[in-house]
Amino acid sequence: MIPASKGLIIDGNWTSLSEEIQLGELLEGTRRMPEMLITLKCKEQTTFDRCLDADKVKADFDAINKRIVEEWEKELAAHVAAAT
Repeated sequence: MIPASKGLIIDGNWTSLSEEIQLGELLEGTRRMPEMLITLKCKEQTTFDRCLDADKVKADFDAINKRIVEEWEKELAAHVAAAT
């Protein structure tokens, strides 16, 4: 439970609510609506920049791509060897 004597700020970049639960439904279920609710929105690109590690994503992509190319080259070499 949250003390009613002070406000609560929820960081909009991270939440523990599952996607099935909407904040409005959660507040309605408490049977006590807040005196004030302020929703701050940010641009999608800003959220991606804060939440994603672009270098790690690129490294993972390059590793997967390299593995695919290596497998393709092995299959191509096997087909060439079988044909000759």
